[in-house]
This record gives sequence, C-alpha cells and structure tokens, in this order.
Amino acid sequence: MVGVRPGPVRLPGLTPTTVYRVRPLMPVPSHGAPPAWVSGELSLPGSALAASGISVPPLFPDEAALVHVVAAG
Repeated sequence: MVGVRPGPVRLPGLTPTTVYRVRPLMPVPSHGAPPAWVSGELSLPGSALAASGISVPPLFPDEAALVHVVAAG
C-alpha cells in the first residue's frame, strides 16, 4: 500500500550497555524519506535497539534492506 510506513524492527539479544553501530550493508532503496541510518551510520546502545528498534524505509515486496550491526569500540 502506498503511504504505509513499516513499523520499527527491534534487535533483541544485544548486550544492553554496549553501543552498536548500525549502517546499511548495501545501498537501500527507499520510496519516501529514508531513516537516518540509511544515509550514514547510527550509534545506539543495545537497550535502545532492543526496545525501540530502527525505522525501516518503505520498500516494495521484491526489495530488502540488509543492516550491519557491530559493537562500537
């Protein structure tokens, strides 16, 4: 459906106090305003990634977004 923004994707199982870098593994198609992590890098603690997650850009059914998440430092 056009105009429907998918909900956030939560990343459970991360160490809550560790800060993680989130970035796209490859270019992410977006049909609307892309989330901040798509155009760069985002750093958040595991607790935030597990509780709130990250926004996903609107995608067509044949598209995907691959996310690379690594512990910072």
